[in-house]
Amino acid sequence: MRTVQTFLTETVPRVVEPVLDAMLTPEERESVQIRIVTALPRRSPFRQRSDGTWIRIGAEFVPDALAEPEERVPLRLDAPLGENEHLLEVTMADESVGIFLQEDEPDDRFAWRFANDVQDFVAESRFAWGQLRPLPDWVHDPWA
Repeated sequence: MRTVQTFLTETVPRVVEPVLDAMLTPEERESVQIRIVTALPRRSPFRQRSDGTWIRIGAEFVPDALAEPEERVPLRLDAPLGENEHLLEVTMADESVGIFLQEDEPDDRFAWRFANDVQDFVAESRFAWGQLRPLPDWVHDPWA
């Protein structure tokens, strides 16, 4: 089982940092800050119909840091990673992107998701608007 601590000590140096090194300029890379935050449901994933039955509508998530103080959940390093519970938050040049962390996700799948999210983030950022940075050569679509 992968925990917050194992992700930070194993996956960040093995996957996150090499992707960032390959996709960012040295100046952008110097500004990078990485942290894991809890993601809290912003609203219930269920709604009740007028006939009393319940339907699933999906949930929006918000990083814990943006939640109301009374809703915040402390992050424990020994906490197991859970789908839609933890976000890897990467801040560069005062802009942030969050990537959901999934329990026991293989490195190749995470690298693919992370590199694609970084590529989209950079292209839509103020600091590199419109630049389509290539994915690292070693990152491949694991579903192809």
